[in-house]
Amino acid sequence: MSNLVAAEWSMDVAGIDAKKKRRLIEDLGVLFEDSGLPRMSGRIFGWLLLSSPQHQSAGQIASGVGASKGSMSTMLKMLTQFGMIERFGVPGERSAHYRLKPAYWLGIMQAKMDFIRRFEEIAEQALEAVEGSDPERAKRLVETRDFYRALRTELISMIERLSARAAGATRKSVRKSAGGKR
Repeated sequence: MSNLVAAEWSMDVAGIDAKKKRRLIEDLGVLFEDSGLPRMSGRIFGWLLLSSPQHQSAGQIASGVGASKGSMSTMLKMLTQFGMIERFGVPGERSAHYRLKPAYWLGIMQAKMDFIRRFEEIAEQALEAVEGSDPERAKRLVETRDFYRALRTELISMIERLSARAAGATRKSVRKSAGGKR
């Protein structure tokens, strides 16, 4: 382990001791892997979620999660394309920095919503295609379509509530950092 990594892991970052931080980052890596994504993408996400400051250079992230710069580039690009993190410049520094995108969960849920919507549409098309045939098959398709329709409706409502809450929290944070109410 490099001295930088050893120093970072030994620090209490955002109130989390080094062993707990390592375990949480690895748990996120496994969770991402179980979802079909590379384990390293989950580790990077975990690192950015738990690190302070919230933004890190690719080199800092690579050192923190024990990754090569080559894999780091690929994973950072993927997480950026998924809308989970964002790349930006820091005045006076040459390297780009990365941080979790505000309300990153919204991008994740939007991708899930697209899948749910598509599944509902395909079930509807299949139902139309088998109209008048086997009632058991039609029943399965109606149940499938109705499930995904209800799930989509509930998720839309939940996303709207959470988005409004996140927007309110952001406004409060801005007012607080500005030194008062507006």
